[in-house]
Amino acid sequence: MTTEQLPTDGSPVVFGIGHMLLRTRDLDRSLAFYTDVLGLTIRKHGKARDGGPLIATNEGIALTTGRVDGESPIEHLAFRGARIEALAERARHHGVEIVDGPAVTEEYGTSIYVEDPDGNRIEIYGDA
Repeated sequence: MTTEQLPTDGSPVVFGIGHMLLRTRDLDRSLAFYTDVLGLTIRKHGKARDGGPLIATNEGIALTTGRVDGESPIEHLAFRGARIEALAERARHHGVEIVDGPAVTEEYGTSIYVEDPDGNRIEIYGDA
């Protein structure tokens, strides 16, 4: 979707899935699976928000450590969007707490984090 396709009323837009961060039990083993078996390619090595290791692929999956038995392996699911500040206001209007943000990053622009009704951490990022 281009800016020409944005709603003219100024309402926020969510375009689609941007990336997913998976917590792993064994980062090296998981990395081998995603790169050697599935053929994904590494975009960057870095640090996750909690300071742990982060390996991001060009295909939208990122891996980190910290998987705990009985918990979801998905650290968060991220959606690309536009008008993130307006989306934050809409979320608050519906009683959804912004658990982190709005914050601006060099890589993703403005982002907010919310939790869905099941407690899954959701990031929405893009132009403010």
